Amino acid sequence: MAVTKIKAIDQFSHGRLSMAAGDTDTIELVEAHELAKAGLVEIVKERHTPAEASEPAPQAEAADSRDAGAKMAAAPENKMDDAALNKTHKSKAK
Repeated sequence: MAVTKIKAIDQFSHGRLSMAAGDTDTIELVEAHELAKAGLVEIVKERHTPAEASEPAPQAEAADSRDAGAKMAAAPENKMDDAALNKTHKSKAK
């Protein structure tokens, strides 16, 4: 996760942020760019976490989610098979 230090240009309130002119805070890079584009803040400094600098995490996470999806698809739940084994279910006489 990339974080960015921002400085408020004017007073505003957006989501969890409530800042006065000149206040500084550290927020996520994507959110900082959106606020800067709106003219509410200026980006003071962009920083990256140590884990992000050493290895690209999104590629590793994508592989993990594909493996989990394959495991789930391999064993779908079939409720109809369980109904046949249920001995308490009796058919009604007509």
